[in-house]
Formats: sequence, structure tokens, C-alpha cells
Amino acid sequence: MDHFRSPRHAGRVERPNGSAFVRGSDDNRFIEIQVCLQKGVIDQIAFGTYGCAPAIACGSWACEWAAGRPAVQVGELTAHMVLEGLGGLPPHREEHAHLTVQALQAAVSQALQDRS
Repeated sequence: MDHFRSPRHAGRVERPNGSAFVRGSDDNRFIEIQVCLQKGVIDQIAFGTYGCAPAIACGSWACEWAAGRPAVQVGELTAHMVLEGLGGLPPHREEHAHLTVQALQAAVSQALQDRS
């Protein structure tokens, strides 16, 4: 509940070099994650979502986890890690963890390609 009540990194990055928007299976759930890499490290990160408390909590937790990490480590993040970090979610809300990981990994991938 802490990541829902006090979300970290909610909002937008002023000048992202990577961004990804991922929509859920019912088209009503989505998350967008933006990143700015500096020397291969996630210097700035933000998320936006439309949805319930679990969607906000997943975005907050994943962005908090990723902030300051080398971009290459983002590939190690799994939905299971997000769920564990949050202390679990109701089974019908676990999709949010998967969407969040997809968005984060896609945003970082785009940022890394942009640097090439």
C-alpha cells in the first residue's frame, strides 16, 4: 500500500531518451514508462498509468528499483520480483506487474538503441 499511497517517480521525464507504452489485455489498463540514461545508468525515470492501486504500486516499485541502476540490469527484472517486492497482489491484478516490466524493459531498450 505504501507505493500506492506515496508513489515514487510518478509523472514525466522532461527529456526522455527512452519511452514505452504498454496496454493490458482488456485495453483499459496501461502503463507508460520514460527513462533518461546517462553513461548507461538510469538517471531519470517516471511512470504514468491509468488504473487501480496495483497498477500505481507496480509502476512505483519498478521505477524505484530501476532508478540509479545500470541499464543492462533492467533485463534481469521479472514480474515475480515486482510481485515479491510489493508483498503480492490479488491474482486478477498480477497482470500489472507483467505490463510494468514490459514497459520498463522496452523504454530502456529504446534508450540504448538511441545511443547507438
